[in-house]
Amino acid sequence: MKHVVIDGSNIATEGRDTPSLAQLDEAVRAFIEEYAPEVVTVVVDATFPNRINAQERRIYEDAVAANELITPPAGAVGRGDAFVLQIARRADADILSNDSFQEFHGDYPWLFEPGRLIGGKPVPHVGWVFMERVPVRGPASRRSVSEARKAIKTTKASTASTVTKATKAGKAAASSKAAATSKAAATSKAAATSKAGAPKRRRSAGGATGDGTSGTEPAGTTSTAAVGAPNDGQDESTTNRTAKDVSPYNEALPFIEFIADHPVGSEVEATVERFSSHGAYVLSGDARGYVPLRNLARPAPRSARDVLNLGEKRRFVVIAIDAPRRGIDMALPGVAEVPAGSVAPVEEQVVAALGMTEAPAPAEASAARKAKAAASRASTKRTATKKAAAKKTPAAKRTTKEAPAKATVTKRATAKKAASSPGATVKAAARKAAARKSSTKKAAAKAGTRKSPRH
Repeated sequence: MKHVVIDGSNIATEGRDTPSLAQLDEAVRAFIEEYAPEVVTVVVDATFPNRINAQERRIYEDAVAANELITPPAGAVGRGDAFVLQIARRADADILSNDSFQEFHGDYPWLFEPGRLIGGKPVPHVGWVFMERVPVRGPASRRSVSEARKAIKTTKASTASTVTKATKAGKAAASSKAAATSKAAATSKAAATSKAGAPKRRRSAGGATGDGTSGTEPAGTTSTAAVGAPNDGQDESTTNRTAKDVSPYNEALPFIEFIADHPVGSEVEATVERFSSHGAYVLSGDARGYVPLRNLARPAPRSARDVLNLGEKRRFVVIAIDAPRRGIDMALPGVAEVPAGSVAPVEEQVVAALGMTEAPAPAEASAARKAKAAASRASTKRTATKKAAAKKTPAAKRTTKEAPAKATVTKRATAKKAASSPGATVKAAARKAAARKSSTKKAAAKAGTRKSPRH
């Protein structure tokens, strides 16, 4: 045993009506002999000298002068018992006492630890017997524990309130600092703009500035990330890039055919192509769409693999179209709603997808269709004539004469249908590029045919 604190008033009164200094001395000597502690501290209360035998008072005063007996300060709350517990807590010492200290159980719960409290009694013809003991609980103990718990709750609530106030104050200071920084940056930017000269006017969706005159986008203007294809490893809602730095996510023809057949809000069947850190890519024909995690479930899953399987075919809803980057944003049915105002006219989406600055005027579009139809009729006529010359039969000649007429009727019907159907007009515009390539090849073939001798 390293250190023991002896409740002298309690041990001196054990089995007696009044305390005895001789009994206390006998108990201390017996305890030292049995446990051999390194340090012994004996505490008696302030009334102890008034209650012992008058013949022992001189011995008591000598013991106090030699620090063999310790008394609590005058007027100490809790008297000797509180002083004993304070010393034991400070020194991490054991206690020799037959008292249970019930009124202190809430403040000193370690009293119930094994070996911390030892009791002793004098046994006739045997001497002092010491044993470990557990404090006895009672009404005073329950009241002490309840008061201690209330005090702990009050302290926690006060601490939490203080922390909350400090956090709010910190946030307010940070917000004020951010506002000041933002204001300073805006002022600096305005000054730089004013010094550089008048800013360029921004082009609107129709290719004109706000005052009706044509203009160009200022250099370095950034726009939000493309719908349907965020940068992997980075949230699509926070990705800002310059339009020139992002290549289209779909080829022009598949993208135009897709938006013509599947407007925003419609359902489409697509195959899961691959996964990314923030969603999944799906294929519908030759068009690629993107399904972010937030459009897979509510709440959003941690990974798209939790909802979809690679190569799986599922029904998806077209949520948004980003024509400049040819992006398609999709969602599982019933998970996400189509944003209001996200459905743009198909013609405008096609113009943006093809990189045109503005849509062609109706008269110009009509003239272009007529020119294309005439070129197609001429090409068909030349092809039929060449076939007739090769076969050299009357039937082939009749076919040659009739083919241009049929081709003309077919082309006129197609043009008429294209004029009446916006979707067909979009598809026809999409096939322009392919038709130009075909015309080039036919022209080359025609040149070769003219050089060869006829028979």
